[in-house]
Amino acid sequence: MRVSHRAVIEVSGRELDDVLEESGVSTPVYVYDADLAVERAREYREAFSWFPGDVRVCYAMKANFNPHLVEHILDETRAADVVSLWEMRIAVEAGAEELVVNGNAKSDDELRAAVLNAWVINVDSMEELRRVERIARREERRARVALRVNPEVDPDTHPHIATAVEGSKFGVSLRDAERVCRAMIESEYVEFLGVHYHIGSQITDLEPFVEALRSVRRFLEETGLVEELRYLNVGGGLGVPYRMDEDVPRPRDLARALREDLKDLHSESPGFDLYLEPGRSIVGEAGVLVTRVRQLKESGNRRWIFVDAGVNALIRPALYDAYHEVVVHGGDYLETVRASIAGPLCESGDVLAEDREVPADVSEGDLVVFLTAGAYCESMASNYNCQPLPGSVVVRDGELVGVREVQGYDEFRTVWE
Repeated sequence: MRVSHRAVIEVSGRELDDVLEESGVSTPVYVYDADLAVERAREYREAFSWFPGDVRVCYAMKANFNPHLVEHILDETRAADVVSLWEMRIAVEAGAEELVVNGNAKSDDELRAAVLNAWVINVDSMEELRRVERIARREERRARVALRVNPEVDPDTHPHIATAVEGSKFGVSLRDAERVCRAMIESEYVEFLGVHYHIGSQITDLEPFVEALRSVRRFLEETGLVEELRYLNVGGGLGVPYRMDEDVPRPRDLARALREDLKDLHSESPGFDLYLEPGRSIVGEAGVLVTRVRQLKESGNRRWIFVDAGVNALIRPALYDAYHEVVVHGGDYLETVRASIAGPLCESGDVLAEDREVPADVSEGDLVVFLTAGAYCESMASNYNCQPLPGSVVVRDGELVGVREVQGYDEFRTVWE
């Protein structure tokens, strides 16, 4: 890890110490740079500006549903990808004008909300189509639907976040997809828009994106469904750099890689709108998890740094073997040692970072900051071991625009009353 002699973290142009002092929030706390998240969202819109039809950038709410952050992202995108009723509510309250509803086993309440609000439903199976039809018939509406297809492309990412390999729980294989699409076209209760696919998350090679699009394009051309295409949703999945020296593709690179096939496909169709569903690549780099050193320990030949947050706040290392860069804020990196950083939970797997370079003089009370923690960290936090949920601070243009304290016991206890 390469850091400056005095490793100082800044958020929206302000030093982290200053932000925490003004907010009054204790650690552990997620801190977000809303300016960076909005900039990342804008990159998608600008990268695909050449597309001949409308382009909808639908922020994937599952990556981070912090309302104070989401409202700034949706002010830019105006659209969201949602997978639950509460994501729907947060998105609408934050100003979303259009929602795309995803998921492999949507509840009747979620489907009903989508039908009543004319939101696009990415239908995941023939069985789900029949459920949508029953709800639309009962509500005397026509549901707006697309079919999620599985192009069976291996994106070379962690198995838990690969969503388009053979046998995935998501989508309909291209071998069976024409039958479901034709049923949609013939149905009096749904309006068939087109197709959707999403191949996974944290993908840092563009070739799987190209392969997936070409596979879906062949399917549409060979079945003649290209003549019915008014909606094409290519999902999300673009990765972010979790390591300081990691180089990953940006939205402009993805747009360049897909440009030829998308323009050709558009010319073969009656004209379709292009939908994208980025999440991690919008918020991942915009957030950090700030913790404080509680205790130091040496065990055999191993040095430990124990902080006040564990896998209850940052589960990705335990769940995905994920890597997050770690910085001791304000630490002197001229003389360093190797140490592992762990949380306070009664769980052997509660290790957040293995064998990292830290200042030799790291001490109790120092701030230890986990970088690139904007995606799938706060949204996956829990009360395991009855630990409180971390607080959060959102900064925009140098001003604090959203502050939430670390969860208190009374707030936790009311859930059980």
